Amino acid sequence: MSFLRRLFGSLFRSGGARSSGDPNAVYIHVRCRFCKEAIRVRLNRTSDLSPDDDGGGFVVRKSIVGQKCFRRIEVDLAFDRNYRLVSEDVTGGTMITAEEWQAEHAPAS
Repeated sequence: MSFLRRLFGSLFRSGGARSSGDPNAVYIHVRCRFCKEAIRVRLNRTSDLSPDDDGGGFVVRKSIVGQKCFRRIEVDLAFDRNYRLVSEDVTGGTMITAEEWQAEHAPAS
């Protein structure tokens, strides 16, 4: 039985970064202060995030423009070594949770 688990185990595992299909990404969610659009932004761990000066985490500065209006949302973010958000500075919008973004983009039933 352990032979079958080793052979087919990856087919039945759930959860984790690999099952998300995008292990190299960090997603953030913002809301435009002007048009109230909820926007999801994909940050690539290898090309968008830079090591911070202390070497203990990562930083990123992004300009975000949604589809409803053309006003910029500027974000300055800091992450720890495990890619968890530790500080944020947002101009032109606010950070929102993934659940808030999902609630607005869920398919209508």
